[in-house]
Amino acid sequence: ILASLKYNLRFAGLKIERNEISASGFKTFGKAIEDKNIVNVLHLARGTIGPEKASVLSKMLRTNRNLLLLYLDSSQMGFREARILAAGLRHSKSLVKLNINGNLIGDQGFCAPIEALKINRSLCRLDVRDSKITSNGASAFADLLLLNTTLSEIDISGNDLGPDGITVIAECLTTN
Repeated sequence: ILASLKYNLRFAGLKIERNEISASGFKTFGKAIEDKNIVNVLHLARGTIGPEKASVLSKMLRTNRNLLLLYLDSSQMGFREARILAAGLRHSKSLVKLNINGNLIGDQGFCAPIEALKINRSLCRLDVRDSKITSNGASAFADLLLLNTTLSEIDISGNDLGPDGITVIAECLTTN
C-alpha cells in the first residue's frame, strides 16, 4: 500500500478496517498521506488507535487539505487519544465528518473535540454514539451549539445523557 501511495496522485477513499498496523508502520502510512494529500476518505475502524497513532492522525488533520471523512469507530480509543486527535481537529480546514463512535472516550474525551469545534469551521458531522458520554458531556455540547454554526449533525445516541443532559440540549436548541 505504501509503495502505491508514492505513485498515485489521489485516492478517493482508503479502507483499512480491522487491521492492526504497528506504530512505526502507521507513522510511515501517515507521512505518505500527509506528504501527498491524496486521500479524501479514510476508514481505520475496528483497529487500535493508541496515543502514537492518535498523534499521527492529529498531525494529518492539521496538514492534509483533502481529507474529508475520517472513520475511527470502535478503535479502542480512550479520552487521551480523543484529546490528542482534537488538537489536530482544531486546525483542520477540510474534514467535514468525524466518526469516533463505539470508543470509550467518556465526557473527558468528548469535551476535547467539543472545544476544538469552537474554533474549527469545517466539520459538519460528528458521530460519538455509544461513547460513555453523560449529562456533563451534554452540557459541553449545548455550550458548543451557541458558538458553532457549521456543525449540522451530531449523533450522541447510545450514551447515558440522562434527563438533565437531554433537558440542557433541548433548552439550547430552543434558543439557538
